[in-house]
Amino acid sequence: MQLPSKTASSQVHLEHAAHFINTEQAWREVEVISPEQRTLIQESGTVVRARTNTLAARVSSKVQAEAATSKARSSFGVRDMVLGMRLMACSDGLLNGPAQRDRSHTLYRTVMLGRTASEIRNMRPREEPELVDRVRTQLAEAPDFPAKVSLLADLDEALERSVAARTALDAALKVEAMAGDTEKAARIELRNALEHAYGRLRSSFPGQRSFVESFFLRREKKKKAADEGVGTKPGQPILGR
Repeated sequence: MQLPSKTASSQVHLEHAAHFINTEQAWREVEVISPEQRTLIQESGTVVRARTNTLAARVSSKVQAEAATSKARSSFGVRDMVLGMRLMACSDGLLNGPAQRDRSHTLYRTVMLGRTASEIRNMRPREEPELVDRVRTQLAEAPDFPAKVSLLADLDEALERSVAARTALDAALKVEAMAGDTEKAARIELRNALEHAYGRLRSSFPGQRSFVESFFLRREKKKKAADEGVGTKPGQPILGR
């Protein structure tokens, strides 16, 4: 009997489970087994079927969580670019106004935290909002000039939306991580269910190894048909009762 590797993907586990479920259904429909054997076969697949449905649902949830994270990451990336654009506009407003085109001007260096706008814009996206917020604070305390009010308003909006996008990304990442954990747990439960079903079939059908093995997916080359037979004659129950 082959089980999927413990490190195998959920897709591989679902392939093994699908083979088991399809085989279980096929055996229940054949004419060479007794009603009692049919019930034993059906019972062996009950837990596997339930665990398969659970894992399939968990995989779907993870796919949805990954899609939500991708969307949130893109949104945060765009908001980071917009924040950088507003920061550059602030720099231009200072240079075209009170800083008099001089980046070494005291007011410019104070508002821009002793950096250039490009240096702040090129910070890590997660760090940039806090630095821009400090720039905004310095700008608010600077002497009034014509563009100051509009620059503050634009920074405020960009900061609010950037922080909101970052928060949404963090939330999406958390949901994705939880989805990954629940998928992994469901994958382990399915593997255990397959292993348990094997043990139950072996105990319920002693001496019928080929029959039991037929429920479990084999990855190597197919054996000859004679090797795959269950060794029963038409109309003969697998087990004598």
